[in-house]
Amino acid sequence: MTERTASIGVDVDSLRHYYRIHGLDEDSATNAAWRVGVPRFVELFEELGVAATFYCIAEDLEIEGNPARLRALAAAGHEIGNHTWHHRYDLTRLDGDARRAEVAEGQARLSAAAGVPVTGFRAPGYNVDAGL
Repeated sequence: MTERTASIGVDVDSLRHYYRIHGLDEDSATNAAWRVGVPRFVELFEELGVAATFYCIAEDLEIEGNPARLRALAAAGHEIGNHTWHHRYDLTRLDGDARRAEVAEGQARLSAAAGVPVTGFRAPGYNVDAGL
């Protein structure tokens, strides 16, 4: 039998980040991505016997319950990826220091909260350039 290999990545983008992008009241956004979506993905991946990379936004750790959810993801064997500190869609337009801060602070906060090293990275909106 041939072994099949796949790379599975999940962007855990809370609604508040999209509300912010579109000028909506981000305080009215729910935490459904973390509260409902993440557990459903974990259950599905467990049934399939696969692990995934969950690209998380460090700012979401400010929401009650999310740090524990992040630790549970790592404990279940899933990789935690850095999706920046604030999920800035204009990341490629920021100066070098601001870009580095978004990535480095995201990585530091996620690693500390998850209790495991965070090595993967995915840019918000998949927007990258040579400087990133």
